[in-house]
Amino acid sequence: MSSTLVNWMDWNPGLFEKAKAEHKPVLLAISASWCHWCHVMDRTTYADPKVVSQINSRTIPVRVDADRRPDLDHRFNMGGWPTVAFLTPEQEIIAGATYLPPEEFLALLDAAEQAYRTGVHAPRPSGYTKTPVMDVAEPLTTTLHEALALYDPQYGGFGTQPKFPHAELLRWLLVRYINTSDQRLRELLTNTLDAMAQGGIRDNKRGGFFRYSTKRDWSVPHFEKMLNDNCALASLYMDASIALVRPQYREVAKSTIDYLLNTLYMQEYQGFAGSQAADERYYKGEKSQPPPIDRVIISGWNAMASTTLLKAYAFFRDEGFQELATGLLDSIFEKMFSEDMGIARFFEGETQAPNVRPYMLEDNALVLLACIEAYQATRQKLYISRAKSIAKLIRTVYTDSETGLLKDVVGQEGLQTRTPLAENSLAAQALIRLSRLDQDENRSAPSDFDFAAGLLKSLAYEASRSGIFAAEYCIAAEELSGCHVEIAVVGNQSDPRTKELRFAALTVPVFPKTTLLLDIATDADTIALKGYPALDKPVAYVCVNRTCAPPVATPEELVELVSKSRDPATQGNSSRSEASRQL
Repeated sequence: MSSTLVNWMDWNPGLFEKAKAEHKPVLLAISASWCHWCHVMDRTTYADPKVVSQINSRTIPVRVDADRRPDLDHRFNMGGWPTVAFLTPEQEIIAGATYLPPEEFLALLDAAEQAYRTGVHAPRPSGYTKTPVMDVAEPLTTTLHEALALYDPQYGGFGTQPKFPHAELLRWLLVRYINTSDQRLRELLTNTLDAMAQGGIRDNKRGGFFRYSTKRDWSVPHFEKMLNDNCALASLYMDASIALVRPQYREVAKSTIDYLLNTLYMQEYQGFAGSQAADERYYKGEKSQPPPIDRVIISGWNAMASTTLLKAYAFFRDEGFQELATGLLDSIFEKMFSEDMGIARFFEGETQAPNVRPYMLEDNALVLLACIEAYQATRQKLYISRAKSIAKLIRTVYTDSETGLLKDVVGQEGLQTRTPLAENSLAAQALIRLSRLDQDENRSAPSDFDFAAGLLKSLAYEASRSGIFAAEYCIAAEELSGCHVEIAVVGNQSDPRTKELRFAALTVPVFPKTTLLLDIATDADTIALKGYPALDKPVAYVCVNRTCAPPVATPEELVELVSKSRDPATQGNSSRSEASRQL
């Protein structure tokens, strides 16, 4: 919250009743701790005595943080940060802008108040409109065409400037390359990942990536660093190192993870801070004190950190990463889980009031994905149990009765319903992955799968019109319809040979993939049920769309077999029972 003299209120339904009773518009200010111009506006406009007096006397002023309340940011953002939005008591936008110096702010206040008094302002958007039915796979083609059209062959990335990494889009294009061997995508990916790693958007001295580049060639960054961006990019560089055979990406991934651990991790809360503020003077060596971190634990972003650390555990063969990743998930459930609503958006110290925290689809989907990865990496049933609890809440509490899609936030009275593409696609990814785990562990698997398929079918038309911003949808569509590979590692889990097979299974580049770790002592019933006989040595079974090949005993054989499985002409054609008889 700002320390200015404006009488800022927290967002709550009561403030709109107050606005109605006092016949005043609501001034909504949306800022972020990492936002440079937000701090400038605090030092100028919101510190100007005349502006402060006019705000306090003529409006109901409320201020929210974009990271803590992305639901409000998505609804009312006026094109950037800081956002200045004037609202009616019915939460309709009267007028708005981004950064405004004092005189321009006062002019907008006059115009907004006049529009409020006369009732001349933009109407609230209408409700749900039924869209044409489209095949789930069609947006894959439209998104790919737009990505290739926007690709910058000279400097990598997409578009001109400012240039953002678009990690989700790159992740999907890497999946497409893995599944198709399209050399256009290999060139796009290597060119872009090389350019970002070597450009100013990456902090080569302290680790991590800045949020975006102000220049087309990645040379001049905007200096804030975000937890979610760095988790996504560290994960991307690990995957690309293997899939594109680019060993130099290992150091990029490791230095990014080191930045997260050294700068953003808060031991006292067992979680990562959401961001580090921008300070050009520090990065140019003009100031010794590093920019402050925002000490809020955002649940979904910490779940992303858990997923990234689980990937790093297998990628770098470092048990410490797994321990930290599972500790993060345990902390999220301890501090932010509600049996009625799921995972709260954030945790901000022991003294915060729980009722100010929204419960959001994005965070619950990301936590669900992290639980699935934790179960696959550790075989601890606690995480599959938690995954099923979150999945049930997503399908019940978050479903919008009118559209059948998932709402972005629950428990917030008065907000118009949003069923956003990206968040619904994330949830679909998670539900599909959960459905593909052991049927004995996940008895609701068919309904999870069907529910996710229904979401994607309903969203296909919107995805086809969203261009490169449909990347999460495309990943979900690949998850739904791709050639699914299940890798089961069977053996004594304390045997070093089993661990090597486990690492290979977790890191081999194939999508969509499910990994099962089955111990010959504790999982005998599951091994027998699935038809994966235990031998006198650790082995891995590879099944493609439920068709299984004979077992392999070394990581090299596993990687080769999975590589062949991507080619329909070389896929094994024996069933599980046939594979068993061959042994």
